[in-house]
Amino acid sequence: MASPKLLCTAQVLRDLIECHQKNGCLSPVELDRVHTEYAVLSETFGDTLPESAFRDTAALLRANGIAPLQYTLPNLIVRIAVWSGFGCVHSALATSSVLEAVELSLVARPAQVCLCRGHVAPALYAKDYLQGRLPLLSLLTLGQGGLSPTVRQSDSGGLDLYYNLGVGLPRVVGRALRRPTVQHIAIIGDSELYSGPSLESLMLLRAHQDIRVDLVVECNGWGIEPLPAPVTPDLLSPFFDRVIKIGQSDLSTLKEALEASTGRTAILVETLKTCHGYFAGGPPSSLCLAAGQLLTRHRTIPVSVIVPDLAGRFGLPPYSYLNVSLAESAAPLVAMECDSPTVIATDQSYLLNAVGSLFEATRQRPIVILAARSWKQWGGEASALNVLSLLPKVQVFEPASVAELRFILERALRADGSTVISLVDAPPLSDGEALDEGSGVWLKRSDARLCVVSFGYATSILAREIGELSEWDHIHFCQLRPQLEPLLVEQLAKYSGVITVEFNGKSAGFGESVSAQLRDVRHVEHVAIDADVQNLTFPRQLAFHGFDRSGLMLRLESFKAQTEEAHSPTTSLDRPTHNCRERPGTDEYLDQYFYRPIAALMVPALARAGMSPILVTTASLALALAGGIAFFGHREPLAGALLSFSIVLDCVRRPVGTTPRPHLARRKRP
Repeated sequence: MASPKLLCTAQVLRDLIECHQKNGCLSPVELDRVHTEYAVLSETFGDTLPESAFRDTAALLRANGIAPLQYTLPNLIVRIAVWSGFGCVHSALATSSVLEAVELSLVARPAQVCLCRGHVAPALYAKDYLQGRLPLLSLLTLGQGGLSPTVRQSDSGGLDLYYNLGVGLPRVVGRALRRPTVQHIAIIGDSELYSGPSLESLMLLRAHQDIRVDLVVECNGWGIEPLPAPVTPDLLSPFFDRVIKIGQSDLSTLKEALEASTGRTAILVETLKTCHGYFAGGPPSSLCLAAGQLLTRHRTIPVSVIVPDLAGRFGLPPYSYLNVSLAESAAPLVAMECDSPTVIATDQSYLLNAVGSLFEATRQRPIVILAARSWKQWGGEASALNVLSLLPKVQVFEPASVAELRFILERALRADGSTVISLVDAPPLSDGEALDEGSGVWLKRSDARLCVVSFGYATSILAREIGELSEWDHIHFCQLRPQLEPLLVEQLAKYSGVITVEFNGKSAGFGESVSAQLRDVRHVEHVAIDADVQNLTFPRQLAFHGFDRSGLMLRLESFKAQTEEAHSPTTSLDRPTHNCRERPGTDEYLDQYFYRPIAALMVPALARAGMSPILVTTASLALALAGGIAFFGHREPLAGALLSFSIVLDCVRRPVGTTPRPHLARRKRP
């Protein structure tokens, strides 16, 4: 089995160094060091880098006496945020101090430490660099295909933490149940205690008094937003033998408390946090911010807004919403009891955690759900929208412009069923470019042979590109599962090929829904995401999944070439129909579906029955007509019937198992 590779290559590293040099983000000393490290790395591994490339390079540097540059740990954490352009700096700084105290306690009392805070990975990388386990160059690759923005197994005590919150503590309790004699220490943030899985794991911990879990909670009164109420010792005292609260400046007490623990101690550590995330240049314009503005300015209908800790993403002003913190599963159930139309402004990942509650709520009353897709550097589940679209009485939309968002939101607030509105954190199209009112909107229509059918955000990527390609038409949809009008189905059936494009999961997605209704289109292909969205910065994320300009143009050119080959005169008989997208060569196909069945069944049966040649010919003609319509498509039944009839006659005239006549042995498709 081949060893895993990093998503970034040596070429990506060269580009990063050049970019930071131009931006002045690297000091002369830092620039000299990353050039030295790059020379060692590229000489050792070439352009394709194995997963161990950074740590192996650090070992080579140590062997050659090249020591890390001198930083303080807090200073280096801040530098990583500057280089990457994003980061939860306050959380990383607080966790680095807590980790240092916890590690000191392990000298006197060994334990399995599990870090349950996925977004503090830069603190671990900074510590590894200062201890000579990573090169400085690697710290430039956060979110660029090198180092992961979220904590991985090798750094967190064996926990892979991706994009769902509240999963760390239940996994630690599960490990303790499996190994009750081993001491475990779980480090989490105070906002995570508001999540359903964390609260349920505390109940499980109480039910099993024999397992040994110490809990270290970083208490700063923040999640992504300020918490509705702080975590207090009274909350945790029913679940632990002892609960201690210590100040930020007294971390030595944390070490002593862990050393003295009998195995079930909760320690609340006060830490400092004044904001959650840092983004260079501030948050860009997006449909999320536009949705918040529309809700704020809404005057015709009173609206109740429920937010699970994400008001900042939607730009909602204070006191205009109810913050349920990370109680994602509770939000839909709370919404059921609101008197006015209710909007839940949340995230797709949060919604997947609350599918059971959504199932209950959407069956009983309409709810409008704003589902932010802030994949960016964090990544996420690509098929979240597709899962939500399977809920009863739920329709899913993804607008590409603010005008389209306004139209969908106004209609959703008056609808009888529930509506999920997917909002990608990316600049929208201008209002005049896309406004689908339910049956699709043509962005470009001519006499082209090929057509792009795009969904939601994918339209933002393709709209201007398709306008420059004469051989393509383009229609946009904002609904995930649209019901195509009969006239539109007829129009699309006239194209030589149709390709659907969605920046979304392929399984049960837009493309599958549309193609099921295009049964008469000769050639259909889907462009979508096949796996989880990688935790890369947005431009690299698009490129990795083939949704940057060059990737999409390559897919369109490939599709165009396939349709031209499929419809060329020399392969006209190979043209696929709705139930046979990739048919084998003509002679193989005819032999499989006509010659063998007829030769093996029909001809011997007729001969044994003693039928006259006239009756044999009549029966053969009837079978040929049916076979031509069934296998060659109802568009050309006469041509199919004539060809089938010639095969039947050929079967009658020659022994079973001999080679077909030359006019039937067409050359196979390459």
